[in-house]
Amino acid sequence: MKKLIWLLIVCILFLCGCSGRQGVSGQVTGYAETEISEYPVIMIKQENGREYGIVIDSNTFMHSWIEDEEESIEKLKSGTAEDISVSAFSKSRVRSIRTDKGDVKALIADTVSVDSLLRKEMKTLSDGTVLDILETGSSITYQMSDGTELLRVNNPMGPDNVYVGNRESFDSFSEEARLKVLEYYDSRGLLYDEETILEQAYRHYSTDRTEFHTYLLEQVVSPAASNDEIMTFLTSVTIPLASGQVGHEIRLGEIFDKQTGEHISGYDIFNCEKEKAVDIIVDAAFDYGATHYSESVNGDVRLKDELKAAMKPEYIILWNENLEIAFPAGTLESFEHCFLVGIEYTDEIKSIMHPWAVPDTAW
Repeated sequence: MKKLIWLLIVCILFLCGCSGRQGVSGQVTGYAETEISEYPVIMIKQENGREYGIVIDSNTFMHSWIEDEEESIEKLKSGTAEDISVSAFSKSRVRSIRTDKGDVKALIADTVSVDSLLRKEMKTLSDGTVLDILETGSSITYQMSDGTELLRVNNPMGPDNVYVGNRESFDSFSEEARLKVLEYYDSRGLLYDEETILEQAYRHYSTDRTEFHTYLLEQVVSPAASNDEIMTFLTSVTIPLASGQVGHEIRLGEIFDKQTGEHISGYDIFNCEKEKAVDIIVDAAFDYGATHYSESVNGDVRLKDELKAAMKPEYIILWNENLEIAFPAGTLESFEHCFLVGIEYTDEIKSIMHPWAVPDTAW
């Protein structure tokens, strides 16, 4: 929430002063002294190689996207912060100022943000290799000392800070229910092993540097469907394949009572035995109207038994538009990757669901 408030403030400042507004951003290369400010001039180099100074004073609005906000800002003010990148904006234009290191082109900043921090030699792998960690407001990246990125891990998102157009959000829960839902997700935690993926990325980089691409890990919980009684969410986990390519997605469905925040099993939405419900759902996955989002089954009904045997309640995802079943990679012998199919809310499907479990637009 703190990050969102800062983003709103930045947007307001930008809109209020967009006419003739100047901005610079880049890596901090050092500091200089000037008579026009009690604080050191922050010297930066942009990606295009241009160098600028950033002048701050007591009126400059300063913020850090990284976790140790106060520490990084104080070091920036004192001229001791290293290995960070910053952005600065001002209503004034870039001008030449005199410093103890000569005349420099500088911006008298209205706002300054710390965008990233490079923590050197902060991670040791199993073979003794030492990595740097680049931290931003949205991710951390493990990288070699020469800057080669091995693994980027985006900060987990949701359910309380993810919004999807035309869908109810986490905010629709009562305060008591919100706490219960957050407790569920906190208890479940992350669905990937960061250490294992990092070691995998390094092995790939070590054996095939020419074909290596930065690995990515990401976990997002977003709203999927709702009615007066329940709200459902999708947990999407992005895990790199052994080749490093993004393509392995785990999709899981969660259902919560809107009033209490209690978690509801995917099997509890049915008014019949789970075996019967699974039979009907899987059969519907091969009927006219089913939409296959992954590899085509080509009408191969022999997969039915395999799907029924592998089904778990969390593989059932309720959307406003349709019911989805999602089998993660590795759960089916017939498919290397994930298997996804969308099933219409037909009369047959709705007949085996409790009325309170059917999303609004399904009617």
